[in-house]
Amino acid sequence: MNNMKEYFDTLRSPLFSTQIWKELFDIHMTHFAIDFPFLHRRIFMGYVLEVYIDGFDTKNDTLSIVLAFVTLTARFHPKLQNSQTHNGVPAGDFFARATRDQLTKCEIEGDVTLKRVQATLMLGYYECNAGQGKTGWVRIGVAIRCGQAIQWRGHDERDGPLSDEDRCILDETRRRTFWASWLIDRLSSYHEARFTMLDTQPLMPLPCSDEAFLLGRQVRTRLLREGDGSKEKRRNTTSVDNCGWAFGTNEITWELGAMEGELSWYIKVVDAFSEIVKWSLADPVWQDKEMKPHQLNDRLEQLKATLPNELRLTTENTMKRRGQASNMYLAIHAVCTISLINLYIPWVGTNATNSQEVPLDFEISTTDSSLCLKTCDEFANMLQCFQSANTQSTLVSMPMVEGTSFAVAMCTKCLSRVPSRRFPGFASDSQL
Repeated sequence: MNNMKEYFDTLRSPLFSTQIWKELFDIHMTHFAIDFPFLHRRIFMGYVLEVYIDGFDTKNDTLSIVLAFVTLTARFHPKLQNSQTHNGVPAGDFFARATRDQLTKCEIEGDVTLKRVQATLMLGYYECNAGQGKTGWVRIGVAIRCGQAIQWRGHDERDGPLSDEDRCILDETRRRTFWASWLIDRLSSYHEARFTMLDTQPLMPLPCSDEAFLLGRQVRTRLLREGDGSKEKRRNTTSVDNCGWAFGTNEITWELGAMEGELSWYIKVVDAFSEIVKWSLADPVWQDKEMKPHQLNDRLEQLKATLPNELRLTTENTMKRRGQASNMYLAIHAVCTISLINLYIPWVGTNATNSQEVPLDFEISTTDSSLCLKTCDEFANMLQCFQSANTQSTLVSMPMVEGTSFAVAMCTKCLSRVPSRRFPGFASDSQL
């Protein structure tokens, strides 16, 4: 095990000032808050203070979550990058080693806590995107199993009583930790040799809006794929939540429809994407090519049609979303775009790096190819709009967004190579 003193000396240096920690949290909000929505700014800054006051006590799982946080965010901060190469990867790798050592020590000496689940999940995510895919995927699985073992509960009675506001924040943190695990489980299983570990229809309510989370407001939400009938039955039961934790009052606000948080809509889109991936990885992928793609596409289109007006992909919304407000908007439509590519050109969506050659048995109608090109064009125009506003540095850096960008390019390239004899009339399509 590496000497932890080296890591702690770095964190004690003047470089890690209060201002740097605030800027690192801003980086988290830009690039990681969608996949890891469980960090609350006030609560997390309290974690940082606790770590310094405790003298970097390795028995405290708060240290684990702080180290994992720096692992993800350090490479984006200019003061933590190499001054000559402006490369932040070494900083991320440095703190990743610290996080591994700290988690190993906690596994030996203590019980599982929600903070450790969060730290393990974040480290697994980092490893998946740092060329250690198998290691990261296994670690994500460990985080999920640990979360299940403690039923995603986060309050240790030794921490003392909580205010009503902090109790609401803690309950939502628990809920958001589950959904972060669910999202990473779905997105990291985007490979035929991997399987998902969490239920398709979990009993954990969807996350509340970011505003309710920030303010510690008590609200209730739908379950994933929950119909109105089931929701109304739950609405009549206000004393205890589906997952078993009690509310302090019967005056519960429901966030439904247009009031639902953007994160809930992202989860719904990823749910549809997961079903499409499951079909597209079937062997052979063309076994139900006449009906299944269109059924799945209908579900995707219905979901897009129910999006709140401000989340729908339109030129007006794209112009309004330039800047950090673009992140969830961009993520939602990246998932929608790659979902459609998976439906009609599965080998591009699921394994774009090996999609140079068009399979001999590939066929696609003029209508479907035009739909693919239209979708790709809309996504490319959205990216171009954000870049033209000189805000590319604030665009969310997510594997899904980056993967979709590559798949869009490969989809267009693939369709341009398909001989027109496979679908007469396509060669003259002006969209190409």
